[in-house]
This record gives sequence, structure tokens and C-alpha cells, in this order.
Amino acid sequence: EYQDINAAQDKIIRALSRDGAEANRFLVGDVKQSIYRFRLADPKIFRDYAKNWRGKNGQTIPLAENFRSHESLLNFVNSLFEPLMREEIGGVDYDDEAKLKFGLPEKRGEFSAAKDSSPRTELLLRLKKKPGEVSGEENGDWADLEESAKEARLIAVHLKKLEKSGHKIFDDKQKILRDAEWRDMVVLLRSPSGKAEIFAKEFERVGVKLSVVRGGFYDSSEVLDL
Repeated sequence: EYQDINAAQDKIIRALSRDGAEANRFLVGDVKQSIYRFRLADPKIFRDYAKNWRGKNGQTIPLAENFRSHESLLNFVNSLFEPLMREEIGGVDYDDEAKLKFGLPEKRGEFSAAKDSSPRTELLLRLKKKPGEVSGEENGDWADLEESAKEARLIAVHLKKLEKSGHKIFDDKQKILRDAEWRDMVVLLRSPSGKAEIFAKEFERVGVKLSVVRGGFYDSSEVLDL
């Protein structure tokens, strides 16, 4: 993962490798996935290799095909990041080389079998209040919830709506359309350790089945507060 290399590591690798006609380095990386800045990782090192190796000094091979995701999701991701990512901000221009390409065109007919005009991607936005700010949009028990609990409640309500409305999904094993079930839904959190218990409680209050890896008794928020 050469996008996460630092200068010292790169110098060691260069000392152990060869250049010119006997060059023997094969680097793999994606600057968009660089997350280890805390250990002095410098994605610019990998970017410079990619620029210098285009042409006489080497070769670059973009691996843009994505075989995991549905085409409609990739189209959403591309449309979201194309106007956001710039080289001067994140080190990457989200151009045709950086975009994710649908890697299973032969399955395009299966994935579009739903023939359903409903959106394949929805973006739910919550505007957090500033400290001391009072919002008139949230009332009742919503007003007393912490921000994480409000986020969990919003997601639980939306998932329950999908389940009750008979939202259709394509079953890849049975090759049919069927109603979405709880086991088809998943919540991904950047840091679940501090939110898992909150999500479990709010989902239970709304009546949404949730399987979550919880901490022990002494890790629950109430005990920690005490």
C-alpha cells in the first residue's frame, strides 16, 4: 500500500532495489485511500512515482474496475466526488482515471432487473445544532436526545420505513426481486465502539431488530457516567 509510505521507508526500499533497465520495483497503491498521516505517511511519494513512471521511466496501470458494487452505487459515488476532489485539496483530481468503473457489464441486466424508478441511493442529512442553540424542528423526546442518539433514531426510523413499505431488492442467489428483510440491512460506523450501545437502544425503542457486538456491563454509557 504505497500511498501510506513515509520517506524513511521509501529510502530503504530504493536502497534495496534497482533502477534503469534492471528496475525491479512493483508498487501498488491508491492515494484516495491514504489514511495514515499520523505515522508520517506521505502520499506525494506515490504520486510522484506515478507521474515519473508514465512513459520512459516505467509504466503505470490504473486498476479502476470495481467488481463488488452495483453500477448505480458506483455512479452515485462518482457523481459525489467528481466535484469535490481536487489535487490542491486532497492530492487527487477525480478524473476518468480515478473514477470507479463497473467491472461486471455482463451482469448489468441482472442488476437492473428491478425496473424500478425509485432511487438506489438516498442521502439523509442532519444539521447539528451549535452549543446552546435551540431548534424548533425537533420536539417531544427527540429534543432530549444527544446527537448520536438522534442519528441512530433517524436511521432506525428510515430502515423501519423501508421494511414496512415492502422495499424491493434483487436477491443475487435466487435471481428474483423480493421484499427487503432486516438481514439485508447493515449500519456502518466509522467508530462503532462509542456508538454501538446508543444505536442498540434507539433501534430497540423504534422496534428495529439489530445484532450488535456490545461491550461488557462496565462499558455501557450509564455505568461509565456513574
